[in-house]
Amino acid sequence: MTFRHTHIAAFLVCWLASIDPLQAETFRIEAPPPDGHFDYEVKLLQIALAHASGDHSLVLVEPDDERPANQGRMLRQFADGKSPYDILFSGYSPEREDMLEMVYIPLTRGLLGHRLLFIEEKTDSLLTSIDTLAQFKSLVTLGMAISHPERPIYEYNGLQVISAPSDSQWQLLARGRFHALLFGVDEAFPLLALKGGKHGNATITVSGQVRISYLYDSFFFVAKGDSKRAAIVTEGLLAAYDSGAFMAHFSNYPAIKQGLEIVAAHDRRVFWINNPYTSSRMRAIPGRFWHRFQNGGP
Repeated sequence: MTFRHTHIAAFLVCWLASIDPLQAETFRIEAPPPDGHFDYEVKLLQIALAHASGDHSLVLVEPDDERPANQGRMLRQFADGKSPYDILFSGYSPEREDMLEMVYIPLTRGLLGHRLLFIEEKTDSLLTSIDTLAQFKSLVTLGMAISHPERPIYEYNGLQVISAPSDSQWQLLARGRFHALLFGVDEAFPLLALKGGKHGNATITVSGQVRISYLYDSFFFVAKGDSKRAAIVTEGLLAAYDSGAFMAHFSNYPAIKQGLEIVAAHDRRVFWINNPYTSSRMRAIPGRFWHRFQNGGP
């Protein structure tokens, strides 16, 4: 298999060199729920394994009742070798990068770091008056769970964050407890279909005025030291880029396609914030793996 990636970071090259093409590996991953949530990532893994050297297999493991509800506990269980899975995907954090073996190719090309604002409809008049990030910081409050992995990013940048339990955040938004909830472009359309519209006397919608963006995405992770599986997935994702299969999956996946249409429907002001919680390896990921919008970049 030939690769033409002259700008791939050195650590990716080392991973590829470790692959034994005759060694078949099994990858066990949690099966997506019946509603199709997270099937983008599972299908992307299938594409990667089909493009990698060797005859690798993917097993979808149905979650059982003993599965930890808390994501942090689930990741710790995985790191301790007490999980039924060989691979998982999760949003980036330095702690997860240190605890696990990370595959350094962003799964949604960074769309998870481009945040649209879910608001009560009346809030759009406030956002219309905001021209700068400084104004946004002083006037807009954001609902977010205390344990949200990206909360430190917003707090570091001086944005006003109000605690909002995940199971009541939409009700609190409708009641005016804060101005907005933020979700990635890839999440926007399914959430709009599920949570948008009337909530009592309030109407939940996506703001057409503002987008918050920063370096962030979800990634595949395997157990620490499992360099073989990490190398196989890396090789497969790179080959899928070469063949066009990665971009075809990305461009045609309904939630991503519809999310990009939501972005294109309005000329939003883009406020870029710094994500200081990234490693040198994360920052070294080549630009070709990140989506670039026409109206604003870092």
